[in-house]
Amino acid sequence: GASGHQGLGLLWCALGVAELGLAEPATARASFAAARRHLADGEPVFAARVACWQALAEAVHGDLCAAGALLEEVHGGQPAEVAGDPLTSLLGRLAGAYIRLGRDEPAAARAALDNSGAETQPGGSQPGSAVAADPLTGQVTVALASCARARAALAEGDLIAARAPLTRLRYQRLNAAPAEAQRGDLAIDLHVVPVEAEIALRDGDLAR
Repeated sequence: GASGHQGLGLLWCALGVAELGLAEPATARASFAAARRHLADGEPVFAARVACWQALAEAVHGDLCAAGALLEEVHGGQPAEVAGDPLTSLLGRLAGAYIRLGRDEPAAARAALDNSGAETQPGGSQPGSAVAADPLTGQVTVALASCARARAALAEGDLIAARAPLTRLRYQRLNAAPAEAQRGDLAIDLHVVPVEAEIALRDGDLAR
């Protein structure tokens, strides 16, 4: 029945978020595609969220056309409940930032990040929001947003600005509750370490 499909869809979505947190966008996008099949006739908000998750995974993976098509699908004639959903908006803007990075448009990527709110807190959200209620979602979105901002600055040759969001992210983890920090460390390392290495290489620091 419908409730069974919704349950399966949400499970596939949770798997995709976990895979994206493990820096596996190729497998994550397949999980999100499976989630979308189960949620196609369900609650519009769930369907929109998972479409934006898939768009983000596609953009991180490098398939900019697929990511753009998914975002157009979400934004085309969406009901009011979808238009007002904070998580759908955050994911859509974050996916848009990665699309612009892939198109070598760092200024546009930075503008999308500025409007996303993904870096406002360690969870990328205000307390009590849908994002804050799901620690894994917060960890993944804030790690990806911080890396996107760093890469945008790196594309413009500003190494100081590139390091800033990554340093801020690590500081936030140090000040998080022990259990939360432990859960978030792996996602941070998998996403942030390669960007930090790229910055160090650009700076001529071959020892890092």
